[in-house]
Parts: sequence; structure tokens; C-alpha cells
Amino acid sequence: MKMEVSTEEAAQKWLATAQFREILASDTSHKSQFVLLSQESGELGILLLNKSPFSEDQSVISEWIKQARLKEISKNDIYGCYSIQVPVEFNLINSQLIYPATEKHVQKYRAEEKIVIRETPEDYEQITKIYIEKYQMNLQWVYNILEKKAEAERVFYEEACSEFGWILANDIKWDGVTKENLYCLAIINRHDVRSIRDLRGSDVDFLEKLRDKSLKVIQDKYDVPANQLRAYFHYQPSFYHLHVHFVNIKYDAPGQLVYAAVSIEDVINNLRMASDYYQTHAAVLGLGDSSYQKFNFAGKRLFRRLEQLGARMLTQLGLADDQHEIGIDGALIPWKEAVWMRLYEEKIFENMKLEVDPTTVIPSKFILEPASIGENLNFHEEDQEYRLLTAGENRRVTADDHFQVRKSFIFTLSSIYFQDTRLIRFSVDDKDSNFFSYNPGDVLMVWPYNNDESMQIVIDALQYSDDLLDRPVHIRTNDRYLNPPPKWLVGDPTTLRSCLRRLLDLQAIPRRTFFEVFASLAVDEFEKRRLLELASPQGLDDLLAYANRVRRTTAETFRDFPVTSKSIPPERLFDLLKTIRPRAFSIASSPVVQGNAIELLVAKVQYKSRLSDPRRGLCSTFLSRLKPGDKVFSKIRPGTFKFPPVEVPLICIGPGTGVAPFRSLLISRERNASSCQSILYFGCRNSKSDDYFREEWEKCRKTKVVKAYSRDQEERIYVQHRMIEPQNAGEIREWILEKNG
Repeated sequence: MKMEVSTEEAAQKWLATAQFREILASDTSHKSQFVLLSQESGELGILLLNKSPFSEDQSVISEWIKQARLKEISKNDIYGCYSIQVPVEFNLINSQLIYPATEKHVQKYRAEEKIVIRETPEDYEQITKIYIEKYQMNLQWVYNILEKKAEAERVFYEEACSEFGWILANDIKWDGVTKENLYCLAIINRHDVRSIRDLRGSDVDFLEKLRDKSLKVIQDKYDVPANQLRAYFHYQPSFYHLHVHFVNIKYDAPGQLVYAAVSIEDVINNLRMASDYYQTHAAVLGLGDSSYQKFNFAGKRLFRRLEQLGARMLTQLGLADDQHEIGIDGALIPWKEAVWMRLYEEKIFENMKLEVDPTTVIPSKFILEPASIGENLNFHEEDQEYRLLTAGENRRVTADDHFQVRKSFIFTLSSIYFQDTRLIRFSVDDKDSNFFSYNPGDVLMVWPYNNDESMQIVIDALQYSDDLLDRPVHIRTNDRYLNPPPKWLVGDPTTLRSCLRRLLDLQAIPRRTFFEVFASLAVDEFEKRRLLELASPQGLDDLLAYANRVRRTTAETFRDFPVTSKSIPPERLFDLLKTIRPRAFSIASSPVVQGNAIELLVAKVQYKSRLSDPRRGLCSTFLSRLKPGDKVFSKIRPGTFKFPPVEVPLICIGPGTGVAPFRSLLISRERNASSCQSILYFGCRNSKSDDYFREEWEKCRKTKVVKAYSRDQEERIYVQHRMIEPQNAGEIREWILEKNG
């Protein structure tokens, strides 16, 4: 009768007759080695060796110490260095023997050069899946475990669900006894999910159940607390059938490197955030201004992070620049065309058209609902983002004749200089004193209104009746992502006249998108054709000449297209016109000296272009025209200045209206008990025209003021010239290097 050979006996016999071929891989950090063996017949085998960790069982340690044998290596007066030989039963090597081994096994365990790559969902679909189908080893051994046809002794828990469940099994690398290197696997009983790439938001509940149940089972069975167990996926995994690793945090298990292990917590959180997180398409357009040092920093960082997380980028990062001749459209137009083409090619949206009719009428973003006369909805003042300041003195601080025509053969914008600078004082109501409290260096955000000239141009172009302009309405959004206009600004109910005055920017230079919407509303063929030209990418030069270079306003554009303007439905104004944006002004007053008041130093923006009417800044014109008692919506915003303590010497450089924050600071320092000195470098054009706060600086005892008048003499002298004069340069050097200024 033929005697049956046990698995251990067969493995022992195969190993005894095997010959060494080569070391496939060796890992000193994990004390592991993969050795390729072969028989005379050519049959291959792979021996996986992994040094067992030291036991933490005191009785085991005591036993092997008694039997250990030392061999001296070196010695001094204090220390001895020895090699130690312990009994064989305490010096075991965990091993796995794979025989017969195929070329796929050899390829799997052979050490290869390692590099870090970022696999996108597109890479997974077009490369990884093809690799899995072509090269992945047979997964029948996994299915045999799930179906209890093999390795049943390793399985210690099974969760059966109506849809799919999982089994918990000891990893083959663990002896099932030593807690310190506990290593278990949860193998999911689902064949369509190969890796975390195939998971969706609908799998979150299952993953949470698997995590919680598995941690409890392992804790109960092996007496290892759940908070000492690490649960993670491998990506890329050693075999493509979804499984979760559970290891003791004390055990430095293979594959726990940051680029290989993905925490089950991270996977759950990512899927909660986005159901298709591991398959997401994305495109990023950063909105920025290249005059700032960290131009488009947020957009660049977001793009890199999405790539790191595996998002499939539809196109390269777009960097819109407000300094571009046509603003953000300079980058938006090519970026949008590229994204649109990719969306079409990828068939992400069904029935998507590549060419869109530019005159297609899109539903309005807002709905105007009639309101009852006298109806007024209350809102809490404490919820207001902006509150009212009361204008007081509005004093011009430049000379009345501060107007120059320079000698020039060609009359250009630069040949005229006009400056009207105002020092405007606002009083704060006692109830709002906390809301408007500030420190030197803070700024006042001001919400301006449109001026009378622009209002009249628009009303004449629209030809709305007074009844329509003053009719009470509620403004409702037609888009869940939009907020209605702020009630504290226009009221609720409100009127079209109030919105035109306070909310909608009539002086903004119209952008290409304005002409797109305007064209969709045109009823006159000539005007429609002209508007479409201005809205098209091909009409870019035309748009620059018509709007940007001459600084034409939206109000004036309405006037230039009278037929279309008078046919605009009232609700469409909110699609056409941008919302007024608040402007920031450095506070010029001192909270110590001026008390419950705020002062601003404002230079009125007014200049000529090729158009007949002068160009005026919206907010500076609004502020320059304020009369005592007028109300202005405002709020305090912390400034970017970080001033040192009063005991530190300070050098300030503030030419023109840039002196405002330093006036706030230096006057406060003058009132402080400290004797510490300050220097202010101030520059302006003329000593008699725009030498701001001359009388105040003359009274300062702790502040030295060095002035540069650029137009008082033939040679131009600016602040930087004063700073490098020998006496001043030496003083600056002394204050910074010796006085820690």
C-alpha cells in the first residue's frame, strides 16, 4: 500500500534536494530574504525567509537567557561586546516555500528598481487593468479560501451578508501565536472589486461594518486592543482581489510604506467626500493677479493635490491673470475650450454638443416676485456683514489749483495730472463701537454706490418707468448655489432702483461674458451681430479697442446698444451686471487720539481717455462726494502690517496716500509713555500742494520726518534718494544693526 506523504514531509524532501540559484531580494530592515532554488530537473522553487521578532513573554526570555552562550568580540573597562547563540527553538526563521514556482512567481519576488509614480484613474483603466488581465496570477487560491476548499485552518471568522461578506484569516507570514507580530487579512467575498480603485460611495457602510466588526473579533480572539491594530489597504496590492490588512502597530509589517499602505479611515473619508473619489475627473482654473508675489498659489496647490490623490485631470492647470489685457478671459477662453473638448471626447455627459449656439437663452439666475406695498421683512442687525458709519467732515487736503498740464507736443493721458485728495472723517454709533474697533494698520472696507451720472445713463437706456423702478419686489434665486442680494444692503422687499444704485456695478468695464449674455437678449440683427463679434474669441482685438483700452463702462455700453437695452427684462440685469465689490482703505486715524471716529485719506481717481466724458473711480468718487450725515456701509478688516512693540525703533516709508497707516501708528506711538523714536520717509509731488499732515508732523516729538518733493525742482527727487544720502543711510544702518529697529 502506497504511504501518503504529508505536506511538511513533501516540502522537507523538496528542500533537501534543492540547489541554490540566486538571492532574488533581501531586506535588511525587515530581516527578510527571498531565495531562488531549483531541482536537477529544472523545477524552480522560492524560499521566503523572515526573521521572527523577539518574544515579549517574560518566561520565554528567562528560559533562553539561561541557555544562551556568549562569544567575546571586544571588551573595555566598562562594556563587553559579544555574539550570542541561543537554543534553536528560540531562534526560528519564519519561512514560506513556493514550489513548483513559475516565472510569474520569480518576477514577483525579484528585487526591482523602485520609483514613485502617481496613477490616475485614466492610467488605471488604460494600463493597470490591462496588466491585471494579462499578468495577474491565478486567483483560484483566494476563491478556494472563500469557499472553504483550502486553508480552512487559517480562517477564524466569517461574515455572511445577503449581498457580500468577508472572512478573517491569519496571514501566512504569522504563526498565529505571537501577538507582537499579529497579522490578519480580511478577504472580501466579492469578485468585481479588485482594489480601492473600484470602490464607490455606496461601499462606505460596508467598509465601516467590516472595519468595526473585524477589529472587535480580532480583539476578542487574540486579546489585542482595537486601538493597537492598524487597518489598511495596499495599493498597488500583491494580488488584485480586495482585502484589508490588520496588523499590530508594534509590528513593522512589509508594505506599510507611505506609498504602499492606504488607511481604511482615509478611504472611507475620501468616499464620503466624493462617491467617485478614486475615479474623479477634474480641471483647475486658478484666479489670480500676477502683481502679487504668490500668483495663483491656491490654484497651483489644488492642482498638485488633486494629482497626488489620483484625480484624472482633463487639461493642464489654467492660470488666469487679472493683469492680462482682457483680464481672466486671457486664460479662461483657451482653458474652457480644452476642457469642453475633453468632456466631449470622454463622453462624460450624455447628449453633450461640442458646438453650442451662442444665442441660446439660459434661464435667469434670479426671479423677481411682486411684494405688497408697505411690506417689510425684519432681519437682525447683528447678522449684518457691514454696518453704517456716518460721514462727517470731508476736507480736501490738496491745493485747489493742484492741476498741471505738462509741456508736450502730443496730448496724451500722461500729459495731464489732476489730484483731489480728501481726508474724510466718519463717526461711529455707540452701539457699534465694538464692531468698528481697530488697531493701527487695519483697513476699512467701504461699500460704494453708483453715481448719479451712471444711474441716469442706464435708466435712459433701459427706458424703465418710475413705476417699474420703484415697485417693491422680492428677489429669489433660481440656482441653489447662489445667495440672494444682502438684505442689509438693498432691503427685502427691495426695488430695481435700489439695486441699480447700491448692488449692481454700472461703472465696471464690460467683459466678454457680458457681451455673450447681452447678445442672447438682442432683438435687432445689427446689434446682435456686433455683440456676437465682441463676445467671440476672434473679436478679442475689437473688444480691447471698444472696452478695455478706453475704459468704457457698462452704463455707456447700454447706451451704445439702445434697441437691445430697452428690451432687457428686469431680472436679466442680475445676469448681465456684476455686483459692486467693497474697496479697502488703510485707516489714517489713531484709535488712541481720534477715539470713536475713523478717518480715511482718499485720492479721487479721475482721468481722461479718448472718450469725451472723464473716467472716474467708483469708490473714490463716491467718498469724495459724501456730505455730513450721509451713511456708508463699512466694516473693519485686519491689516497686513505687523507692527513691532512701541519699545522697538521704527523706520516707516509711506509716499503719497500710502502714509495713511503710518499716521495711525505714529500718532499712537507719540501718545505712548515710551520714549522710543521713529523715522518716517514721506514723498509727494509739491511741498505746497500735497504735503499731507504737514502741521501734525511738525508737532511730533518722537518722530523724525524726512521728505522728498519730486516736482519742486528740475531734478526728480524721490524717497529712495533721501534714504541713500550719507547722513540718512548711516542712521538707517545704526537703527537696524545696533538698535534692532
